[in-house]
Order: sequence, then structure tokens, then C-alpha cells
Amino acid sequence: MQERIVRDLELARHGYHVYPKEPAYFAPFPDGRHFFMWREMARTQAEIAKFSARDAERYPAYEAVPRPLAAFVEPMLLEPPPNLPPRAAATSYRC
Repeated sequence: MQERIVRDLELARHGYHVYPKEPAYFAPFPDGRHFFMWREMARTQAEIAKFSARDAERYPAYEAVPRPLAAFVEPMLLEPPPNLPPRAAATSYRC
């Protein structure tokens, strides 16, 4: 949850607390193997390396791809949506 919402609603005063999920993700496989994703990059890379050393090496670059987009979009989550024209008006234009 966004920190601004937690602060504005004084959720901590009402007992709100976030307990980090660790591991962040778990996937069992039919052959008995399993995969964990951890909050710590090196630990997750070690898990990935059990399947592919190359993928483990490239994982930090993969994780970096959505960061700029997330930094751009996240502030907009607390703003009212733009006032776009009604869908009917948008579909009435024909080429």
C-alpha cells in the first residue's frame, strides 16, 4: 500500500503493520524441485542458478527493466484519472 495512504489514514495508529513476505514467491515443480524468490537479489540469483547460471547472471538486468516505468506510473496511482471523452464520442470518428 502506498505510504501516503498509510500516513493520511493514520493506519499505524489503528494497528496496521506490514509483515514482509519471505520468501516472496514459491513454486513447486512436479519433479520435486522447487523455486524460491527472495527479497534479497543474491539469494534469488542463487535459486535461479539451480536452473540456469546464465539466467541468474542476467536477472538483475531483467529486474531493472520495469523500474523506470514503475517510477513514472506510481505517483499517478494517487491522482484522479484524466477526464477523457466518453467512449461513444471516440468511436464515432471513422476514417
